[in-house]
Amino acid sequence: MSKLRVLVACGAGMGSSQMLKMQADKVFKELKVEVSMDHCAIDEARSSAKNYDLLIVNERFVETIKPNDHVIGLKNILDKKELKAKLLERGIGAE
Repeated sequence: MSKLRVLVACGAGMGSSQMLKMQADKVFKELKVEVSMDHCAIDEARSSAKNYDLLIVNERFVETIKPNDHVIGLKNILDKKELKAKLLERGIGAE
């Protein structure tokens, strides 16, 4: 299976997207999912969403991304449990 292409984004594309990327990397490793992951600002994510299999953002940005069917919105971007649960709900990874 090929790597899952993942983009994580925050408002400015700086510190919080990097922290989210680090947390997501840990979760994907726990779930044994190979990923290729980038991070950026939400404005850039909106324009490049079609190039990724999955986007992970703060939940307030979900509706601003088209198509939003491959977006995971998080209430707390640093909560590994929340991200893991949402990935498993979508059938991504194994417990």
